Amino acid sequence: RRPSPPPPVETARAQIAAARASLAAAERHWADGDYRAAYDATLRGVDALGRDYAKPTTKDDTGLHLLLAGEPAKAGKVIDAAEEAMESLRARIAQYEARYR
Repeated sequence: RRPSPPPPVETARAQIAAARASLAAAERHWADGDYRAAYDATLRGVDALGRDYAKPTTKDDTGLHLLLAGEPAKAGKVIDAAEEAMESLRARIAQYEARYR
């Protein structure tokens, strides 16, 4: 991947705040046993971060994991899907924080 310029500070703060809020919502839904809502909240967090969340040199397989999470979601196995997606969002948030420190 080619390096892209960092987003404006306000944009970066908004992106990470939205992603963290979505992850927190997903974790609340998970605790309540609402796995579909957890999965959906996680995907909102992924969207909030956008595509430039990792350093260009980072080996990142979260996209593959998110793609794989979609299969159980389609099959109604939302517990597996939510768990996989939430783990990917946690990893992306950590990568984002490392990139834009």
